[in-house]
Amino acid sequence: ASIDETTITGLEIYPNPVEDVLTIELKGEFDVIINDARGRIVGTFNSKDQLNVDTQNFESGVYLLTITNEFGQTVHRIIKR
Repeated sequence: ASIDETTITGLEIYPNPVEDVLTIELKGEFDVIINDARGRIVGTFNSKDQLNVDTQNFESGVYLLTITNEFGQTVHRIIKR
């Protein structure tokens, strides 16, 4: 479940829950910051059109993805198995 889907259209994040590789699809350039449940940054990325994030070294739990592009910013919650 996402916290805010209204800002950026065309954003796809899958699979959720994730076990290995998380895929983020969004047309154009975008930035991603991944925070763990304690608020620590566990990854920062800049990508275009598609980003694959290897989550194998992430601990199980809830993570927040802050995704920013030229149109705005949105936060999505993912679960790492």
